[in-house]
Amino acid sequence: MANKATEQLAQYRDILNYEAAVKAVELPLKFSGQEAEFVIPSIALGPEGPRIVSLVLLTKEYLSEIRLDVPGMYFDYAYLLSIENIRFVLNEQKIERQGESPLLYSIAQVVLTHRFNTNTVLTYAGRNRDAWLDHLLRALPLSLLVRSHE
Repeated sequence: MANKATEQLAQYRDILNYEAAVKAVELPLKFSGQEAEFVIPSIALGPEGPRIVSLVLLTKEYLSEIRLDVPGMYFDYAYLLSIENIRFVLNEQKIERQGESPLLYSIAQVVLTHRFNTNTVLTYAGRNRDAWLDHLLRALPLSLLVRSHE
């Protein structure tokens, strides 16, 4: 796997089986014939706290979503310049815990709408949403929307 992708995955070791994630991205990258420029995890709240449910790989031309929350291998591709709309939904979620202080999680949902009328949904749940959004916007700058119409 490309070094950039390995480094980006490594920062999520506390909520991800790193070795399994590295293995999960090998075949989608091989099929694309390109190296990953960015890896964006989709993070959801599970019973034990945040957990990664999918990874979105971005190459120079493709977006590939790899589902980690289903048995077997599940992944797809979209042409990166097919994205026509990016919708952001941001909020907070408080988790009440019996006998303990409540936990406050920052939540994000980013919906990428492709011109062939399908969506890619990225989610975040945790305490460092700003860093996740910064990474996402480096990978998917809004100028991408202009380029998709050229």
